[in-house]
Amino acid sequence: MGEEKYYIYVGNAFGRFEDTDRQGRPMVNEDGTPRFKDFANMFVLSPCSTYRSDDFQASGYKAEKLGCVSPKVWENLTPGELVNLYFTDKKKVALATSLGDCISLEP
Repeated sequence: MGEEKYYIYVGNAFGRFEDTDRQGRPMVNEDGTPRFKDFANMFVLSPCSTYRSDDFQASGYKAEKLGCVSPKVWENLTPGELVNLYFTDKKKVALATSLGDCISLEP
């Protein structure tokens, strides 16, 4: 069995934006008002792949922006906290659980 993947939570962003169709035209509600879509993203660091070849190699950590089902996913997290993430079938983060460790993100 492989090593369990962990993430370092570093921040988040959430809000809403005006929804558009596939051609980029603004979508509207039945009453003609603009339709808005909510978003929730968390930012994490995760260990890079250890795959190596003649023309590729990576080391350290990679930064990722991950879509979340809601801002509640990170409500009890602190930047720098090590977490396990659980995903929906649409690859959105549904749950983040702390591993109990935190690293300092001070410059």
